[in-house]
Amino acid sequence: GINAEYMGSRSKDIAFLEKKRMDHIYRESTQALIRQLQSKIMYSEKYADDNKEYRHVILPKQIAKLVPKGRILSENEWRSLGIQQSLGWEHYMIHRPEPHILLFCRPKSFDQQEALQRHAQAMATAEAHMRAAAEAQSEAAHMPIDYRM
Repeated sequence: GINAEYMGSRSKDIAFLEKKRMDHIYRESTQALIRQLQSKIMYSEKYADDNKEYRHVILPKQIAKLVPKGRILSENEWRSLGIQQSLGWEHYMIHRPEPHILLFCRPKSFDQQEALQRHAQAMATAEAHMRAAAEAQSEAAHMPIDYRM
């Protein structure tokens, strides 16, 4: 009874830890592959219509295999693939015949300096919130405990 339950629970723990270890190894090897191939990513010149500017990015086949299928990528996702572009670019279309080519656009009126300022303000606000939370946690840790409740 109890010993079998313990062994079953233990084997689940071991399986969980092994999966975490394999996930970590996969992430590390994926990041190493991206770093190795990053210089092979090709960026088109920008082209425009009346409202937007566009560019396409051609990924090496090994990186293209890592692109999630059938959906638009967030900025964090495409940056994690090694794509490096200035602020404001959005992945906007999937080109099904050539999934290793990612299509990007941004408003023609995009103001890089304004975006950098907004980004800096957001980072400062996040840091202030983190400091306040850390201070509140530190104060709570030093408060006397009232055992009369």
